[in-house]
Amino acid sequence: MPISSDTLMATGGGYMSMPNHNSEAVRVSLNWPASTNSQICRRQPHPPYATNYGHPGSRATYGAGIPMAKKRHLAAPISRPQSASAYLHQVTPVTRYAPYASRLNGSLFEPPECYSKLAAEATLPSYCALNDPHLREYYQKKFSQPLLTASVSTLHGRQGRLLRPGSARSLQDGGKGSGAIYKVAVTTGDKKNAGTDARVFIRIKGSRGNLPKMQLTKKAGSANNKKPTRYKFNRGTTHIFKLQGKDIGEVHSVILEHDGLTKAQGWYVEQVEVLKKVKRSGQERIWLFVCRQWLSLHESDCQISRELFAKHYSKTEYEVVVVTGNMKGAGTDAKVSVIIFGKTGQTPKLRLKSNSKNCFERNQSDIFNLKTVCVGPMTKIRIMHDNTGFCPGWYLDRVVVTDLKNPKWKYYFPCGQWLAKNEGDGSISRDLLGSNNPLATRKSCKYKVTVFTGDKKGAGTDADVFITMFGDLGDSGERRLDTSKNNFERAQQDEFVLECPSLGTLHRVRISHDNSGFGPGWFLDKIIVDDTSQNRVYEFPCQRWLAENEDDGNISRDLLCGAGAADAPPGVPYIIHVTTGDVEQAGTSARVFITLHGGKDGNQTSGKIWLDSGKFKRGRTDVFNVDVAEKLSPLSRIDIGHDNSGMGAGWHLDKVLVNCPSAGLEQLFPCDKWFATDEDEGLIERTLYEAKGMRKHRKKLVTWFVRVFTSEKGGAGTDANVLLVAYGKTKDGEYRRSDEVRLDNKGDNFENRPGRTRSR
Repeated sequence: MPISSDTLMATGGGYMSMPNHNSEAVRVSLNWPASTNSQICRRQPHPPYATNYGHPGSRATYGAGIPMAKKRHLAAPISRPQSASAYLHQVTPVTRYAPYASRLNGSLFEPPECYSKLAAEATLPSYCALNDPHLREYYQKKFSQPLLTASVSTLHGRQGRLLRPGSARSLQDGGKGSGAIYKVAVTTGDKKNAGTDARVFIRIKGSRGNLPKMQLTKKAGSANNKKPTRYKFNRGTTHIFKLQGKDIGEVHSVILEHDGLTKAQGWYVEQVEVLKKVKRSGQERIWLFVCRQWLSLHESDCQISRELFAKHYSKTEYEVVVVTGNMKGAGTDAKVSVIIFGKTGQTPKLRLKSNSKNCFERNQSDIFNLKTVCVGPMTKIRIMHDNTGFCPGWYLDRVVVTDLKNPKWKYYFPCGQWLAKNEGDGSISRDLLGSNNPLATRKSCKYKVTVFTGDKKGAGTDADVFITMFGDLGDSGERRLDTSKNNFERAQQDEFVLECPSLGTLHRVRISHDNSGFGPGWFLDKIIVDDTSQNRVYEFPCQRWLAENEDDGNISRDLLCGAGAADAPPGVPYIIHVTTGDVEQAGTSARVFITLHGGKDGNQTSGKIWLDSGKFKRGRTDVFNVDVAEKLSPLSRIDIGHDNSGMGAGWHLDKVLVNCPSAGLEQLFPCDKWFATDEDEGLIERTLYEAKGMRKHRKKLVTWFVRVFTSEKGGAGTDANVLLVAYGKTKDGEYRRSDEVRLDNKGDNFENRPGRTRSR
């Protein structure tokens, strides 16, 4: 039976319709009067009883006093009273405070005689929550966009049944043909116990909304089986998952987590790659999220949930505000540089310079604009100077860095410390943690480093000793180990406290000295590092000399956790050719160092490697064989410089050639510039980039590490040249031999004590 417009207005349309009810009160409240009595008084709320209605303590009656229980339907319309006073209930203490709200507000309630029999017999439409305007705000919050309005007729099938969505995910798609398909490729790292069988979840955030948290699973058995199964992420594998949802625009970040609580369920994630394909247009785009961290309650920083940000390859501009402290001698004349670390990478070393004024003076703020790669949300900065100039010591108060293309990425880095060799702890480089809140407390970690000098004749040293710690979350930078007492004496233990941002699980340390002082040779027994924030202790055995006239002649060693320098697995060999320019006074007497950068994302580093065996004479090429813990080739860049020591520190560098035999790559880094405080820009350190047109591909070589043990008998040693030829048999049964290789290094080899040498 059709419904009048007045009846639809009374019910509020299709979204508030109710089925027929045998209650007189329900039917009355759902109908609209034919006309409005303007004489009805509007009053404060009182019980909803009309004329002849009894108060709550009596039985309710209608019209002629028939009880409600016996009069369920109206047989005929009741005549309408002419006086408005008939609608007004006599106010009594009982009715005034009764627990029922009045509806005597004119158009909101009328007496029962205004209703017709048609209203009592009307068929009301079914209620549809999808068309309810009161729920639009809820849908918008739940699914990040309003639900499309559909008519009641389209929501019913041929049999009159309501077509309901199968799940919330189908609501997000916005209907057939809209939304997007997301292919998520998750790569598990190639490390021991890196895989997990825990349940893994992902949430994707974008510029136009977010996808809800979803479990990464695959269907079990046949394609018709829709039941998900628990999926295992194995070590060194990549798994692809297909997700459907709405188009969230530019993907900003993903949140990856799992529910594993045991150590065996720890998971090392290498990276996550997201491919989005829009259904309507077919447009595709890929985002890369680099992780390289543990998701484990027992590793690194004990987190099982991480938010990864998309790696940005685009350029951006940073505004760097540097505030020098208000202390005596706080300013500096040295060259200041900064490295910005973010969640998607790091910038190269950037010099802070201005041609308009004298920078870094006491109680002064300096602003610099730097154009470089975007590193996403910032985590820390490393700020340093080269200790040159008349007064190189510097008291830094704070640094503020803003990404001008992404103004929301504004971070504050408080310092309040000296960067001076004659003040504080003697460090000229600081790692500063950042936060969006200038008043937030930065949580840094303290590492207690205990150094054990061996109990041998001449084991102690007077040289300056430096250490670099490497962990899952980065490196500490080179730190000098020094206190007020006489350190590194024979059979002595020396303790030092280093404060820096968390490094996660430590893997190795690099220990070295500058070969200065009387008797610089040093026999190191071991190093113990206590991570006080994580309550973990790491031991790095050594039991070798760091001396130019002992062992293999090295004064720098990489120590692995739990493995001594003699037992540690070999690193990746690099052959570095450094050519000094052929100009007047091109040579240098300073200590030269180099840092290699490369790896999968170009941000892995070898740490600072000192090239102490070089002569660096005019027009001469010095060759160095160095071992790096990881393969970095092809290299993205190198940092090279010197410490400005000696009488003739100025140096003119022509080029650097780096050869990685195991990768079969030879890369050229041209320079042709001065490294001197009184030449060119006055720099003593530079970043060099490869001339890619000069790259050469060579045959990959296998590296052999040879350890030779000389007998302890009298006169067993030799000063002769020792040659080695290796013979072998290939998989195809072919016999081969290596070239004749001379076994030699910087040490005094083949004496009547065990020696070790390496051949490439």
